[in-house]
Amino acid sequence: MRTATLIPTLLATLPLVAHAAALESAEDIRRCVIANTPDESHVQAIELIAEDRVGNERVLRAHVYGRRDQDGQRRVLVRFSEPEELAGSAFVFLERPGGNELVVRSPDMEGTKRITGPELLGSVLGTDFTYEDFERLRVLNQPGKLERQADGVVDGRPAWVLVTRPADPEHSAYERVLHYIDKQTCLMPRVEFYETGNRLRKVLTTSPERFREIGSVWVYNEIVLSDVRDGTKTRLIIESFDIDADIPASVFSIDVSSPVGSDGASSGPDR
Repeated sequence: MRTATLIPTLLATLPLVAHAAALESAEDIRRCVIANTPDESHVQAIELIAEDRVGNERVLRAHVYGRRDQDGQRRVLVRFSEPEELAGSAFVFLERPGGNELVVRSPDMEGTKRITGPELLGSVLGTDFTYEDFERLRVLNQPGKLERQADGVVDGRPAWVLVTRPADPEHSAYERVLHYIDKQTCLMPRVEFYETGNRLRKVLTTSPERFREIGSVWVYNEIVLSDVRDGTKTRLIIESFDIDADIPASVFSIDVSSPVGSDGASSGPDR
């Protein structure tokens, strides 16, 4: 297991791609992003700092577990440990051939709940992130139309620009999402979220100068998601990161009957 204390993000961990500059099509660029997530598994310890429009802050902490199953499908679990009243709250993304699945759990629920449609647009525990944002930011794997735009520049570095449009506009908060993808690393230093009428609603930013290379992997230190309309923002900081961690399948169970340990993992060696 390789450990990094200098931090990637929930977006993914993406190694340097030697042939990156030669990529041409939107699908090639998307594959550059998707193919460079960890092959097997990863564990992240994250901190979310949600700031309201007058500067009041709320801090949440969680662990993020990612794993590729034998069928090649991925699953990602986010399990919160702080603040105390939210300890045990969790949500898990499951990749499925017919579309992704999202299941949530909180201490005040009698069981788990599958999140679909308009519920995806709700805030995740009072942060600026919605469930749709988390799912959409997971390496461009949201169903929908993908197009390449004219190349751009972010902080003096050349970037590809891709636009995604939701497959089901009625169940999305956004008309389109603009992704700036750094040509050197395939990381995304800027993402713009537009509502109906081409209104900019949110902007995700991070500085390419703070990208770090760990082995063959390029990682972020932190990202900031700003809500342009509401004047709020949430910083997501990764405090630690493990690649190829040994994660039993039971970790991804969020049934209320599943015991939750101090590290956020369910007990039991279910493989």
